[in-house]
Amino acid sequence: MNYNLVFYLILSSSIIMTSSAIELDIECDISESHHASQSCSFVSKECTINELSIKNEDTRIVFTNAREENFTSISFHSSHIPTFPKEIFDQFRNVTYVDITVAMMSKIENNTFEQAMSLMELDLSFNKLTEITEFAFSGLKNLLKLDLSYNDIHMISSKAFDFMEKLEYISLNANKLTALEKDTFKKLTNLRTLYIYSNSIKSLDPQTFYSNKKLVSLNLDFNDLEEVELDFEEVQIDNLELTGNSLKKLTLTAINAPKTVNTSPRVRYLHLAHNKFESLSTIVIDKNIKLQKLELPYNNLKVLDDGPNFLTDITDLTLSENEIETISQNFMQKLTNLKKLHLHGNKLNLSDNMFEPLKALKYLDLADNKIERVNLNWFRGLSNLTELNLRDNLIESLPIKTLLKDVAPLLKRVIIENNKFNCSYLKSFIEEAKNLTLSELENNGINGIRCSSNTTSGGTKSNQHIYWAVLGGFIALIIVVALISSNRQKIMDKINLNRGRHLPYSNVTINRNGLSDPTDDCVF
Repeated sequence: MNYNLVFYLILSSSIIMTSSAIELDIECDISESHHASQSCSFVSKECTINELSIKNEDTRIVFTNAREENFTSISFHSSHIPTFPKEIFDQFRNVTYVDITVAMMSKIENNTFEQAMSLMELDLSFNKLTEITEFAFSGLKNLLKLDLSYNDIHMISSKAFDFMEKLEYISLNANKLTALEKDTFKKLTNLRTLYIYSNSIKSLDPQTFYSNKKLVSLNLDFNDLEEVELDFEEVQIDNLELTGNSLKKLTLTAINAPKTVNTSPRVRYLHLAHNKFESLSTIVIDKNIKLQKLELPYNNLKVLDDGPNFLTDITDLTLSENEIETISQNFMQKLTNLKKLHLHGNKLNLSDNMFEPLKALKYLDLADNKIERVNLNWFRGLSNLTELNLRDNLIESLPIKTLLKDVAPLLKRVIIENNKFNCSYLKSFIEEAKNLTLSELENNGINGIRCSSNTTSGGTKSNQHIYWAVLGGFIALIIVVALISSNRQKIMDKINLNRGRHLPYSNVTINRNGLSDPTDDCVF
């Protein structure tokens, strides 16, 4: 066998393949950014490439001004780059930031980043990537932030992120993921923020995030999850977001939880809006995990009976926009530390002393519950209440003086917008309120009060926009955007004045047999 001939053929083939590569000379648009602090100042140079189009996969980019400049940032705008150009790091060894977004990129070759020792931030969002292979990111040992959002990624190797132990931030939003390998994020012990919303993930292994002990924010909104179980150890999550799934059951478990308070697992805010929970009993949270805020609006809750034990740590609870009719005393008694309770948009049957166990409560939202009559016995025991929201109900009267003096002495703000008040009642309301306020403003804005006269047969009462507040222990009635002055004569003068003219915003009318009769309106 003629080995010389074989060697010649191999060498010739290599020369042909090498010579087939196309070199494309480009020049950076250079800009500078000046940075200064108390201890130092420096200038960073940025390279921007506009409207670069690469059609041949063998094209090699050559930066003609690479030698003269020490770039730390490279960005490609309005470009078409099917494969990540790894030659960037052959020519720019000190680059810390690379931005190749909206570039129709569909491929990252293995070992592309072997020379990217200095790279700290990589943005590849809004491209056409479909998978992340095992060695796609090898070499990125100093990377801190990675953005892969808005691609078409459906597969990520379980070892894809193993080379980036310093990584603190990953965004995988708006891709096509249906599952995650258990060990996908195992090596990322410094990970603090992980966004995976708007995918199609159907299930998760309980220990998917077990090793991410520094995780602060985990977003799994708008996936296809029906049941989730997650195991944590020392995690201190501020935000766990699971909004917009199909969840019916959630379990958070603390494994080998430390006994000290400062290091015990914590989930500060748990967001579960727009799911399919029918009961809080299907939310199981380990006693060692301290939950502070729970959001459950837009679920299928109807009855709140025996409250789960995790409620005792909660300070802010949102149960709005469900179909809740009944809340048991056992449930209320678990809310010993609750400061804010949001119940708007339900069908509540309120009862005497139902809120009495909520000794720490400062904010209560009962808006849009079809309340017709306010019974002050509902609010007995709310000695620390400072704000009450009763807007969007059917209320015709409110015993304001008794509410403030005998029931909620610390109340500073009441919202009663969009109720069924009429003009005759508002007159007495003003008479009563004027004795409770010492606030005097030059522009007391009485013009904003809206009401309607009593209806006749076939007529309707119009909704009102009334808002009043107590400031610093003194009450000032606020209607729409203004405060009522304590000067009775000014109030009555404005009432009489406005009855004699039609203001641009005085559009409250009474319909009689389908006719609009603005003469029966009174606008304060």
